[in-house]
Amino acid sequence: MKNLILMFKTRQASGFILKFFLALILIKGSLFSQTGGLPYPFQNFVSVKKQRLFHYPKGPMFQGRKHNIDFITDVPTDSITAAILFFKTDSMKNYREFPLAGNNGLFRFQYDPRLFPADAIEYFFMIQAGSDDFYAVPLNSKGELTPSRRLFIDPVLYYRQKMSADQ
Repeated sequence: MKNLILMFKTRQASGFILKFFLALILIKGSLFSQTGGLPYPFQNFVSVKKQRLFHYPKGPMFQGRKHNIDFITDVPTDSITAAILFFKTDSMKNYREFPLAGNNGLFRFQYDPRLFPADAIEYFFMIQAGSDDFYAVPLNSKGELTPSRRLFIDPVLYYRQKMSADQ
């Protein structure tokens, strides 16, 4: 009888331990299965001292129209030794460099479709401050440079779709 009671208690304990470890494995799996391998608050963490350069693409880019591509920085103007936009269209093989002059932290490149006809463009921006500080944008969540790719769309089709979606 004692053996039977001891066996019953041992099985209860082993069942409890099994359930506990199974729950622990499931919780750990759900925490670390998200994009980036880390839970939500940490998945977009980039180990950069301080972001000093910003770019927010404006709405859609329409075919046949000029567009401004803006970059903003809080680096003092007198510290910037070079500000360069690297740009290419879908028909270009390599990036072209365009030096930009800033005005109170705003750097602007005007894309002209007559000079660079394209269906899509790719670009990124870099500034050099002093002799050894470089900043670039856009960056991904790992802090790596990832050029922005923008497609040109037909404005008539865009507004037709927008009107039908609003109704």
